[in-house]
Amino acid sequence: MDALHLTDASRILAGVVLLTVPTIEIGGWFMTRIVRGLVPMTPFQKAFARAGHAHAGVLVILSLVCLLYADAAGLTGAVGWIARLGSRPRRSCCPAASSRPQRAAATSTARTGCSRWCGPGPPRSP
Repeated sequence: MDALHLTDASRILAGVVLLTVPTIEIGGWFMTRIVRGLVPMTPFQKAFARAGHAHAGVLVILSLVCLLYADAAGLTGAVGWIARLGSRPRRSCCPAASSRPQRAAATSTARTGCSRWCGPGPPRSP
């Protein structure tokens, strides 16, 4: 079996994707603070932050695998770029895909920051 050689486009995109790993690591550190109770959050916010952190790591791995498959299939042109870019989370279009949890203010009307996509969340107790 021949060795798989990555195209220049895949190498550049893999480098950009790997730059997101430190933000996921920081999110993990922040998750430990949430779990230890050092960050005041509602149960909904805790669950949302935990799910967002897990999805961030999975999407990074998925995007790296898609780069390998796009090169292994020999995709070129527009189809190759769609295959390489198609699995990236779009933070500008969907802030809920962000690996950094939203930090709510300590007021009774605070929300998770993604109320447009997820609803207002549970009310905070005074």
